[in-house]
Amino acid sequence: MKDHKITSHSACQSMPLGRCLLLVLVPGLLALGLSSSCFAGAYIFAGEANGVDAVTHPSGYTGTGGVLTVGICISPASVNTAQMEISVQNIVNTFNSQTVSTGNLLRGANNNIPANFYDFESVTLHEVGHCIGLAHVNASSESGLTGVDANYTKATNGANNVFNINPGPDGIIGSSDDLRGDDVNLHWFNNFANNPFIIDSIVDSTTYSRSTANLPAGHNFATNADRSVSTLLGVPDTESIMQQGTGSDESQRTLVADDVATLKYAMSGLDEMAGTADDYTLNLVYRGITTTNCDVTISFDNAASFAFCQPAGVRVNGGSHYRITSATIALNDTFNWFFNNVPNITTDTTPDTFTFVDQLNVSLNTLVTSNSITVSGINAPASISVSGGQYSINGGAFTSIAGSVNNADSVRVRHTSSTLSAIVTNTALSIGGISDTFSSTTLASDTTPNLFAFTDQTNVALNTQVTSN
Repeated sequence: MKDHKITSHSACQSMPLGRCLLLVLVPGLLALGLSSSCFAGAYIFAGEANGVDAVTHPSGYTGTGGVLTVGICISPASVNTAQMEISVQNIVNTFNSQTVSTGNLLRGANNNIPANFYDFESVTLHEVGHCIGLAHVNASSESGLTGVDANYTKATNGANNVFNINPGPDGIIGSSDDLRGDDVNLHWFNNFANNPFIIDSIVDSTTYSRSTANLPAGHNFATNADRSVSTLLGVPDTESIMQQGTGSDESQRTLVADDVATLKYAMSGLDEMAGTADDYTLNLVYRGITTTNCDVTISFDNAASFAFCQPAGVRVNGGSHYRITSATIALNDTFNWFFNNVPNITTDTTPDTFTFVDQLNVSLNTLVTSNSITVSGINAPASISVSGGQYSINGGAFTSIAGSVNNADSVRVRHTSSTLSAIVTNTALSIGGISDTFSSTTLASDTTPNLFAFTDQTNVALNTQVTSN
């Protein structure tokens, strides 16, 4: 492990290989109760002040299920904007795919990073994890523990306010036989194995737990996905991306089981049960070099001593769940940074087919709006254009100007119906080369009147003009 000692102006302490998390409060909304220890846990904001069972969700989650879209942006004010783009798009793809990997820790000749350079993609993957709710899986610098002791599993320091740390008989810090005294575990683990390098097919409160009472027999404490523990458990060179610390000439660009499980547990919603109405699907979207629709903004800002995410959050519905309200990532440009320019997936901007429902018997000369379609099947922004009307993305303003659309965006079109009867008006929408036409047909001409009746009159005068009703 290559050490690089840094310091931070944040609440977190300096640590070798440090990647940091700076937590802030949202004035008037929620006191997140940060102490000088800056405990975070498997989810940021978890700890003695806010509750050890706290679960944190990305920006936008309010307890309602569905697709949760999180916009990832590069600040136009930053340096290295163009160099960052492919890596940031790779990070978006990595979180969206939620693919479990092993052997994700690559060093030396096994990666494409020059000696003495830090991998921007690996460092920023870790920081984006913080910005969508994940915390360090190890005690890390905010615990006040130093050196290898910071690799013990995330916990509070218990009633005695002192961390109890003993690596147990195997001598491996962060493993299942650690002796932790009254320290309170903050790391969620699979009940059946307490192994952070495997994942259950269902991830929710029926299969994962934070309480050490649910550990397998013979286990003392929750195991974290440290590189030393991975060797012990037979999956060498594997480490959670949320383990604090990175070295030069070292890449960690893919998720391991522990990372994916932590995401999925949060995605099981407020009831922490998979398959219910409050579940969500996480969809990160790269917005570009922009300040528009950004939930997470990345920039090189030398206020950072190395790299950190600064999130703010609020409680969701008064319970033990929190959501991110804003998040920024800052990196220090004075280090030697390597910018990976190899995409991790083939770009696909051709969406699945979509269909508008035509409307019949619409009123004449009336604004007619289509049903909403959801864009699917793309992993990068796709072009969108319209003829014969206007389109709207995600409930925004209608426009006829060509633009771009992302996966999971919703789109509607509209036009003004004909001023004549029985006339079809068409609006054609094209997304990434796939098109459909929305049609409305006005009411047909009606020349047959409703039934009518005259009232007969009797006893009228002779030779007199008589007018009906």
